[in-house]
Amino acid sequence: LFTNGRKLLSTKTGRDSVTSLNGIRCLSMLWIVLGHTYSDRFSTLTTNQVVTYPRLMKQKLIPVIFNATPSTDTFFFLSGFLVAFVLLKELTKNSFNPFMYYFHRYIRLTPAYAMVIWMIA
Repeated sequence: LFTNGRKLLSTKTGRDSVTSLNGIRCLSMLWIVLGHTYSDRFSTLTTNQVVTYPRLMKQKLIPVIFNATPSTDTFFFLSGFLVAFVLLKELTKNSFNPFMYYFHRYIRLTPAYAMVIWMIA
C-alpha cells in the first residue's frame, strides 16, 4: 500500500511524457461522467421531468452537457496519438520489431478482453 501509494500520488513525470494529454483526458472524463449523470436522470420522462426539461434546456451549458458524445472521440485521438508517439520513438532508435510490437499489444490487451467476455458470458 505504501509503495503503490507513493507511485500513484507522485507528481514526477518522465522525460518523454506529454503532460498536456493528462489535462485532455481529465476534462474528457469529467465531461463524460457529467453527460451520463444527466442523461440517466432524464432518460425516462415523468410528469415532473416534462415540465423541467424545457426549462432546463434554456440554460446555456446544459446542451453542452447533453451533447457529450464528442468527448468520447478525444479518447480515440489520445489512443491513436500515443500509439503513433511510441512507434515513432522506437523508429528513431532503429529498434522497431513488428512481431514484438504486435505480440506486446496482444499480451497487454488479451487479459482485459478475456475478462470482459468472461463477465458477459
